Amino acid sequence: VAVTPSDVWLNDADGERFLSYLPRPVRELRRPLERSGNDLLQTFRERAGLRILGDPDTLADQLAFLAEHFSNEGFDDHFRPRLLNLYFRTWRQFLAHVEDGTQDPHETVVPVAILVQKQNSRVSVNMFDEEEEPGEIVYICDTERESDAGLLAASGQAFFQLKESEPGRTGELFQEFY
Repeated sequence: VAVTPSDVWLNDADGERFLSYLPRPVRELRRPLERSGNDLLQTFRERAGLRILGDPDTLADQLAFLAEHFSNEGFDDHFRPRLLNLYFRTWRQFLAHVEDGTQDPHETVVPVAILVQKQNSRVSVNMFDEEEEPGEIVYICDTERESDAGLLAASGQAFFQLKESEPGRTGELFQEFY
């Protein structure tokens, strides 16, 4: 499948540069990029729109991309746990970036759709759905008690849970965002 450079996200952390479960450039271009230095990568970022995972300036775009990619028909179920780990790690980075005071939470650009849990599955929910009928309520489960998430899952309610976050703070920020 051919992808545009702006659909490619480079893993700047240790390990593989192009994650196997995300769109990658064609092999003829991927191999030189994997071996290249920062100068060539910077040129591709500037001229072709190649993106870097974890870049503070593009975390909202990264969250939107990951939610969309997760929801795409045909995404390999084998890679869902890895993508979810990256997705929630990105949320923690995004919230930390907002918390450090560089952005006003009311003016922060946030992803339109987020991945939520509904019973035993993950679904994408448009948080700005403004149809005449009230949209689905998404609960934020940000307590340390795992039983709370279990109760929400059993009830069939859609909820967002970001583990390893400060209890109560995720809900406060989501209220400001959405």
